[in-house]
Amino acid sequence: KNLDPMRFYTRKIDVVHKKELSMLVLTRNLGETICIGENIKVTILAITHHHVRIGIDAPKDVAVHREEIYNKIQTEKAMGISNHKH
Repeated sequence: KNLDPMRFYTRKIDVVHKKELSMLVLTRNLGETICIGENIKVTILAITHHHVRIGIDAPKDVAVHREEIYNKIQTEKAMGISNHKH
């Protein structure tokens, strides 16, 4: 069995920043988990036609956000807007 980790990566181009990105692509089934480092686990909780529900188990000091919320927080930080809970 070929366990070369690079075979799970896909390349895409970030057209905004004009750079190549690598992304690890894994396949998981319902109830299966992905471990990130020693302290973060991502579990597939539900799969519907257009949605995947995931559960994220991470230490309290690790911020976990949907991308659109994360981007909003970063924009607010850059503009000097006060922090409020998202």
